[in-house]
Formats: sequence, C-alpha cells, structure tokens
Amino acid sequence: ALQRTAPAEGEGVRPLGVAGVEFLDGAFAHGRYPPIARIIRRMDPALEPLLTPAEMARADALAGNGPALMEAAGRAVAAAIRARFRPAPLLVLAGPGNNGGDGHVAARHLERAGWDVAVAALAPPIGDAALAAARWRGPVRPFHPSSVARAGLVLDAVFGAGLSRPVEGLVAETLAAVRCPLVAVDVPSGVDGATGAGRGFAPQAGLTITFAWRKPGHLLNPGRDLCGAVLLRDIGLPRAVLAAIRPASFANGRWPLPRPNAGTHKHARGHVAVLCSAAMPGAAILAARAARRAGAGLATLATECPAIARRLAIAEPGTLVLPGPWPEALLDDARHPVV
Repeated sequence: ALQRTAPAEGEGVRPLGVAGVEFLDGAFAHGRYPPIARIIRRMDPALEPLLTPAEMARADALAGNGPALMEAAGRAVAAAIRARFRPAPLLVLAGPGNNGGDGHVAARHLERAGWDVAVAALAPPIGDAALAAARWRGPVRPFHPSSVARAGLVLDAVFGAGLSRPVEGLVAETLAAVRCPLVAVDVPSGVDGATGAGRGFAPQAGLTITFAWRKPGHLLNPGRDLCGAVLLRDIGLPRAVLAAIRPASFANGRWPLPRPNAGTHKHARGHVAVLCSAAMPGAAILAARAARRAGAGLATLATECPAIARRLAIAEPGTLVLPGPWPEALLDDARHPVV
C-alpha cells in the first residue's frame, strides 16, 4: 500500500515524485494528489474508504444530531459486549468527550440488561457527552488504578481516534493497571486514528468497536495490533457525506489471481505498474519481476529519471518501461495498469 509523505511544518508543499512515496502495511493513502485518487478509484471504485479523525468529525458535523449518533454508538458497543462476553463486573473508563459519552450510553444499556456496571469519569463531560452522562444513574468510581483492580471487564472510552496529546500520568497508570479483558471504543486510548502510532501509553484491547467507517489507524501498526478484533457498526451516518468529504485513504482490496485458459492472452491477465525511484530501483525491478512470475500479463516500470529508464530497459527486457511524469502517463494508459 502507498501513502504520500506529508511535508514537515513550514516546509511547504513537496512535489510528488517517486521519492515522495512510502510503503505502508494495510492502508492506501494518496494524500491530496488528485491524479493518484483517480488511478485508485479507477482500479476499484468499491474500495473501502478509511476516514481520518478530522474527516470523521466532518462526517459527524454534516450528519448532525450528535446526541442520536452517540446513543446509537453506545447501544452498538453494549450489543457487541453482550454478544461476546459473559456478564462480569464492568468498569467503564470515560473521558470528557464524545468517546466518554459513548461509554456512558453503553453503561446504561448494559445495566438495563442486568450487568454489574460502574463508571469512572476522568473529568466532567462536555458537549453531547454531558447529556449522556446525565442519564447515568448507576455506581460511580474514582478514575484510579485501584478501581480497575475490581473489574472483570473494562471498557476503554477515555480518548478517541483524534487524540492530540500523549497518554500519560493518571490515565496511563489506570489503563496499565488493567488485568482483565479490555474493550475499546473507536480505538484504544493512545492510538492515533490517522496513523496507528502510539501517543504515550496505549493499552492492548481484545475488541475494538468503531462506527460508520474504519480509520487508517485500525490497519496500520502498532494500532492494528493494539485494537485486537475490530468490529465496524452502522450508527446511521449517511454514506452521502463521503461525496463532500472526499476521503484520502482506502483499504487495500483483495484481487484474486487470474486463472488462464487456452484462449487467455496477456491483456486478459492484468497489467501491473511499479513506481521506480532513482535512488533504489532494485526493489521496483524485483516487484515487477514477481508480478510477471505470478501471472500478470503486462508489467510496467514507471520512472521519472531518464537515466534509470535506460538502465531498466536493458536490465528487464520482458518488462515495459514508462519514462516521464508517471501520474499523468498512467492515467493516459489505455491498458489500465494497477499501481
């Protein structure tokens, strides 16, 4: 999978060359470069969009009715817990924002179902979360490691995917004290939903419930591993908001290898394009060679460096070489390569 590297703060916009592309595991992100978006959507318009925390916040704003969305999210969390765990003393660790509001809603629904539930709030809730917290009438515990020690199951609803600071201090100590199964709302606290990176301490979840669309952090490590099993639940966000958001990231598709028959020709066996840098062309050569051996009908090495293009044409006579600005050239290629 690919992602365009972002310019450092104050660096300005970096031109997109092959050197500005890095390989990631589990998610494709094209940044904001329109030609790449067109290539990916032409490849497979049904690719699953992955929304960054900022894009997800915009989706929520476009949909409106935050309290109803929070109620649906908390109800989905409660249903997932009931489907996968036997009743046990449950402690909900709730933050002050929307994640904590989801946790309060889940606590209410689980208590109605007969579960032994208590809530430990980190700070007074704000916004829609305050409305959800006001409806909680059950036990309240201090937000402290000692409260976690008595739980048979912990719901991490402290911080969501848009966390902008490291998890440390009391929050880190409390999450680190968990010795029972932990379920996370959206992502485990401390996981950056946009990158999967850890911000300070992040607990290991056995189950993570997220809503409407997954985020890159669900597929990129260490977030991918820390989330455990990820459940995606519909909470009523209309898919039409995607047209306004124009998501920048997509999950990798799974394309089956073609099965040739006697009448199969090269144009029926797929066309793979490999983007080749001037600094490290060997990896691209190996990738193109592997694509041909795996059964691709055509393989193209695309490079913006004329000297490398000449070397590739000599080194790989069975592979097409495409010199020049590769985004535009690939878009104009009638053989529809998969990048």
